[in-house]
Amino acid sequence: MDKRLARRLSGGTESEVWVMTAQEKIERGYRVKIKQLPDGKALYSVSYNPRELQQVRSGRAGKASEYIATVSAVDTDAAVTWSHEPVDPEAKIADFVKDARRRVALLHPWLVLLFDLITSVDEWAKSLDWATKKVDKPMEDTEIGAYTAAALVMQKDFTRILLEPVGRNAPGAEGVVDLYLMPGLDDVASLYYYRNRWNLHYMAPGSKPVGDIRETAAKPLTKVNLQMVLDEMRAHVE
Repeated sequence: MDKRLARRLSGGTESEVWVMTAQEKIERGYRVKIKQLPDGKALYSVSYNPRELQQVRSGRAGKASEYIATVSAVDTDAAVTWSHEPVDPEAKIADFVKDARRRVALLHPWLVLLFDLITSVDEWAKSLDWATKKVDKPMEDTEIGAYTAAALVMQKDFTRILLEPVGRNAPGAEGVVDLYLMPGLDDVASLYYYRNRWNLHYMAPGSKPVGDIRETAAKPLTKVNLQMVLDEMRAHVE
């Protein structure tokens, strides 16, 4: 975390102390949840729920107040509106506004990426005679807070496969999604977003073992490559 280094004099001796930023105080004092609003893909609600310690410090023990901000992910000039403005002895309203904008700016591109991926895979799977169902997955991100992301269940005969988001970043990638064989949730394939596309890493049955599925040869995610993986997964089940 970004801490500010301050100096102070004590007994004629200069010492260094770490001073928490307003952002760190907010992170320490609140549980944050973000939700995409149904009336607009680029509008989000950011909810700040005081932790018990924060309630005591603000003199509001037993009277927890949830502060909900509405934030646009694309219109940076749009005002951030509140259910009621946060009252906090350690952070100003401007600090909360900056924090809410930062969290939405991190989350929105990831959800857009997922939306496009789920839409494409859903269309491809249906054309290959798989039944599909979109589901929600609760997610947690240390920089964003709690949120919900889209996932996709695909089924043909007795084979069920889950396309599940893992996280918005990884070393060398801007997003990670896994393909699991259900109900055992065996990790069969992974999708990594890099070089401006989704790349499919798949370890077929009988292939040489690797320490990490990322070490397997990558193929661009296309309908043909998806069909190959789905067919091999079905054959493995049967």
